[in-house]
Amino acid sequence: MFGPGDAKEDWAILRALSAHVGEALPYDNLNQLRGALYAQYPHFADIEAPAQEDAKAIEKLAKVSAKIKKKQRFQRQSTISTSPTRLHERLLLWRNVRSWLLVA
Repeated sequence: MFGPGDAKEDWAILRALSAHVGEALPYDNLNQLRGALYAQYPHFADIEAPAQEDAKAIEKLAKVSAKIKKKQRFQRQSTISTSPTRLHERLLLWRNVRSWLLVA
């Protein structure tokens, strides 16, 4: 995508500047520049490809997200788990457990 009017890409501006100072860079298009960059620094060629670690992390996140959604769906559908009586029972239970922990 090109900018409006006479705007140029960064590499083209640097190429023009290098020619203006008398040391023109040997790249006439972006593909030539990338080819030279990849030849000098091969790891730049893999920037667009996701790393194996990233793919594993994404898979793990998807599994965790699915488990959370499943639990949330159950809680929305389960009137027992969200009824005021059940919530009150949970609160009382928590208070008892907390008091036991504080005494011990």
